[in-house]
Amino acid sequence: MTPEAMGASQEQRSASPPAVLRVDQVAKSFRRGPPWHRRTFEVLRGASLEVKAGELVGLVGENGSGKSTLMQIVVGLLAATPDR
Repeated sequence: MTPEAMGASQEQRSASPPAVLRVDQVAKSFRRGPPWHRRTFEVLRGASLEVKAGELVGLVGENGSGKSTLMQIVVGLLAATPDR
């Protein structure tokens, strides 16, 4: 049965479920190499994600694209690189 048939108001039909997870503009970089030749590798730049109640999400991408790094930041195992 459609929301219209059940008597739902326009507000109820157009209301979007609330976000249960929101990540905005996450960045992460690592410093590698010996101190005299240390380089910074940017592994995430401006990554954003929003998951709403009831959504099922899969995170896909090529090897080395930052999927695991992003998820480690989301769950608190890894700190994001602060804004400069």
